[in-house]
Formats: sequence, structure tokens, C-alpha cells
Amino acid sequence: MHEVIIPKSELLRKYILSFNILMKEEAENGLNYYGFPQRGISIGFLKQAEVTIDGNEFIISKNEDEKPKAILFNKFVNPVKIIYKGYVEKISIHFTEVGIHYFFYDYFKKFADEIILAIDLEVFNKDLQTLFLVDKTQQIQVLESFLLRQFKPIALNNIEKATALIWENPSIQTKVLAQKLFLVEKTLNRKFQKYVGCTTSNFKRIVRFKKTMDDYFDTPSKSLANICYDNDYYDASHFYKQITQTTNFNPTVFFKKIEKRGLENHIYIID
Repeated sequence: MHEVIIPKSELLRKYILSFNILMKEEAENGLNYYGFPQRGISIGFLKQAEVTIDGNEFIISKNEDEKPKAILFNKFVNPVKIIYKGYVEKISIHFTEVGIHYFFYDYFKKFADEIILAIDLEVFNKDLQTLFLVDKTQQIQVLESFLLRQFKPIALNNIEKATALIWENPSIQTKVLAQKLFLVEKTLNRKFQKYVGCTTSNFKRIVRFKKTMDDYFDTPSKSLANICYDNDYYDASHFYKQITQTTNFNPTVFFKKIEKRGLENHIYIID
């Protein structure tokens, strides 16, 4: 579905998980899929595309009269449905949990209330106007050079540590998390929502979901009951509720339909 490319720059690898390029052979005749909550936030750049956003549904079609666009996918905690009505040239940046703030802080602050947002590329940043005038290899170079110019160090150590502690233990209580960071619980919740884009409880649910998916694909012979108990769900009812809440699918149906694509076990259901 996407060609996944890791940044060459050591600095960028601290904040960016990957660049993703839509593969023409996958989307040429149309492509519909569900995307599920991921670690961070992503920005996609589209050439000559018409974009329609309807709630959590995102429809893209080729339109040569349209200017290049930037698409901001903020933190989402429920599935989004992506519909390509044919191939559109697209390259995206997938950030770590708080990585976007080191490069696009002002934009994120302005648009944080939107789940998906389309912006004309020239409005977003004129420095990226050459992105679709060069080949794929050079596109990555353009993006890396642009991002290195955009980089601004900011103090987010507490929130980065909070996300790391949740990855270590998705069942950690928020009050315990706050104590470990020497923060008032209310302050932690406010900062987490501002910089991660969701509540600590929703992020714990996403992390548990991601760990469950890793376990499922790493040990395909394991039963759902064992996956449930090995990933800190309280019981089968909790497992059923959390998977349904995160995917909008009955777990039995969900695990039959999912496919692993790209790095870090990105999970999709092709419609």
C-alpha cells in the first residue's frame, strides 16, 4: 500500500517514524481501507487531488485543476476510512507521539481540534513547492532538508517520558504516572491532551491495542483468549469492549479481516 522509508538524518529519526509513499499499483484502480489509531500524528502531501472529509471518512480523487495540498491527520482514537478513487501522488510524514511539535508547532496549535484537515500546500508552507517537481528519491531529500530547517528544540521531556512509561505499562494509573513525573495529575492531563492530542486513558487504550496487534502477528497460533490475558486486559469482557471501541468491529470479525502493512505492524482492513 505504501512504500515506507526511514529518515536518513539521525536527528529526524528521533521524532519521525517514517516517510510513506502511496504505491501506484495499489491505488490505480481505487483503494478503500480502514486505518486504526497509531502512535503519533501524520501529515500527508497530495498532488492535484480533490479531498472530501466527512467525519472520520476521507475521500481522495485525482483533479488536475487542484493545487497540491497538505493533509493533517491529528491523533484519532477511532478508525478512519480512507477512500482513493484512483491513484493520486502522495507522500506523508508519520511522527512519534509528540514529534510534530518540533517542526509544526504553530500549525498543530491552530488546528488541534480537527481530526483531519486539508490545507493548500502553498498556504501551509511555500518551501515545499518543489516537492512534486522531483522524483521519489529527491522528494525524501526535499522533505528532510525542509524538516531540518523547521526544527526547533522545545522542552517536552515530561510528556515524552509519560508516553514511554505508558508503553512500558499500559495499565499504569494516571495518578501514579503523575507522581513519577513530579507533576500534579491535572497538569499532566492538560499537557498530555495538548501535546499528544488525546487523554492519557485513550493513549493507554491505543498502546494496549498496538501491543495486542504485535502479539497477534508475532504469534499467529495464539488464541484470542491468550492474547487477551497476555496483554493486560482485565478479562474477556474488557478485551471485547476495548477492541470494539478502538476498531468499531466485533473482535472475532476484526481479527479475521486485518492485514499487517509496513513498519511497526500498521494494521489495516481493506474494504
